[in-house]
Amino acid sequence: MSTIPSYLLLSRHSVYYFRVVVPDVIRPLLPQREIRRSLQTRCKREALIRGRDILAQVQGLFTQAFQGIRPSLEFIRGAWEVGGKRLASWASWLRQQQLIGAAMPVPSLAPERSVGALQLPPVASVVTVPAVVQQSPSFLAVVDEQLVQQRREGVAVKSLDDKRAVAVLLTRIIGDMPIDQITRKDAHLFRETALKLPPRLHQLPDQPLEQSIAEATSTISVTTFNNYVKNLTAFFSYAVREGYCSRNPFDGLRVRQRRKVSEERSAFSAEALKLLFNRATYAPAHGQKPNQYWLPLLELYTGARLNELCQLYTDDVVTIDSHTCIHIRATRPDQKLKTASSE
Repeated sequence: MSTIPSYLLLSRHSVYYFRVVVPDVIRPLLPQREIRRSLQTRCKREALIRGRDILAQVQGLFTQAFQGIRPSLEFIRGAWEVGGKRLASWASWLRQQQLIGAAMPVPSLAPERSVGALQLPPVASVVTVPAVVQQSPSFLAVVDEQLVQQRREGVAVKSLDDKRAVAVLLTRIIGDMPIDQITRKDAHLFRETALKLPPRLHQLPDQPLEQSIAEATSTISVTTFNNYVKNLTAFFSYAVREGYCSRNPFDGLRVRQRRKVSEERSAFSAEALKLLFNRATYAPAHGQKPNQYWLPLLELYTGARLNELCQLYTDDVVTIDSHTCIHIRATRPDQKLKTASSE
């Protein structure tokens, strides 16, 4: 089960909303405590896609504010309108910021007028911008920014959800602090804690990590932990490239393995395979469930991923140079590959 991002809310009418709290340090440049918008969908997957697009816009807005630049008034006005504020309140705030003439009476703005009808005359003087202490965005904000880009590049939603789940796990251990304040010591704390966690943590009840560790009868594999580190390293590498931080605290944090991953998995013995494919007990070729006959055989002879075999069509079996081959590809909406090199 994938984790719902903190910026998504589900209303009592089962409609998804986008919500982000405006950081205190930039509220002098923004007229509201939070930005909240209806995503106009009850579909979780569609809400994730729409929410990430809006998040990218909001991050751009916050970046301007962190740099001391007053964000786009049109964007703020839209958020102000969605937040349920009256037009008069909007005009009042603009007047306080010297963005409209003081002679413009607020009562003359009828409540029923569209916000779009408000015309902002040119500013005659330079607006004094309060000094803003620049601060790096939070770790999860940077993660979501990168995931938005990856979504646009065609990365599958499930892969994005898996990556974000690792990011959320880090924040459960060290907190969601500004990304440039995360240190090597924090990375070591993550390693010490994560290696004690039980497998399939997302399937367990929502409870403190300490309780999950205390109740664990087994722990995640080294391979799983190294996959965590790979995702976190990618997030921080992106942050370094974008100038959000100067170093990657997870660089080189993987646990070395003396054996190959394939050697850690228990392989079927010849005797076990004979039992599985015994003619007397094996599924019939023309039974009611032909998948029970074909999939184990395809696994036996190809070693391909089970989900990729399950999505094969008959025209994926092709002949090349007189050899019958299986073409694992993603040419239909219900066909997906784990990586681009899987084809």
